[in-house]
Amino acid sequence: MFVSNLLNMKHELIHVYLPPDANSVLACLEQCFTSKNALNLIVCTKAPMPSYLTLDEARVHVKSGYSIVPWLSTDEGREPDIVLAGCGNETSVEVAEAAKLLRRDAPHLRLRVVNVVDVTLLDLMRTQQRGLQDKFAEVFTCNKPIIINWHGYPSAIRQLLFSRANESAREILVLGYREEGTTTTPFKMLTLNHVDRFSVACEALRISQVKAPELQAFYQSLLMSHDDFIVAYGKDPEWLSDVPRFKPHAQQHAQVREKGLERASNIA
Repeated sequence: MFVSNLLNMKHELIHVYLPPDANSVLACLEQCFTSKNALNLIVCTKAPMPSYLTLDEARVHVKSGYSIVPWLSTDEGREPDIVLAGCGNETSVEVAEAAKLLRRDAPHLRLRVVNVVDVTLLDLMRTQQRGLQDKFAEVFTCNKPIIINWHGYPSAIRQLLFSRANESAREILVLGYREEGTTTTPFKMLTLNHVDRFSVACEALRISQVKAPELQAFYQSLLMSHDDFIVAYGKDPEWLSDVPRFKPHAQQHAQVREKGLERASNIA
């Protein structure tokens, strides 16, 4: 609710940052402490955060507002079939894990994974008012379907995208908080609001018109198994609660590039 209220204030004053990793938090703080005549909000987790980006990469990412994540994408620099965007710490992790599932189970599906760190720059009007070059079409393509998995109310993202009149011609699905939740496990909170990895993967298959009913049924069965587990043990399985560690090492990334691939993720 607080984020939605901020987004209704004067465009040139507001920045809402949702850093995906520890170095992005530092870059956001640096940006906030050096800004003038602005109201900045940083939304991040209290839990330990890994570092997916170097500090220099995080600074570029924060300044851009949103960027393609090459080591999670499978489009190999070509036009993707669908764009998966994460905005927020937990929701970005779930997008990354959904991309991992689809890379394994639907390798023919070309994915582009994007991370959004400054949600206000999704708004064309705000981008223009700040004198920044709009790169929405470059990152999100001009006509491919998009799934945005984000930390707040879906209506807030739809509000920001309203200024982009041409976006009504393609499907843009915004997943977010649905006012669902109770005293339960962290992953169950994600599944209740349909922002978990399995829900994102199922929606990606549906929107991209990939006919894979058995695969979707398999993902749904995993959600049901999770429900059974938390009822029995009162906690999430370890494989769902572990913090993912992406390791796109420079040498590994170079070897992958030589093979013509743009994915170099190793999740411990």
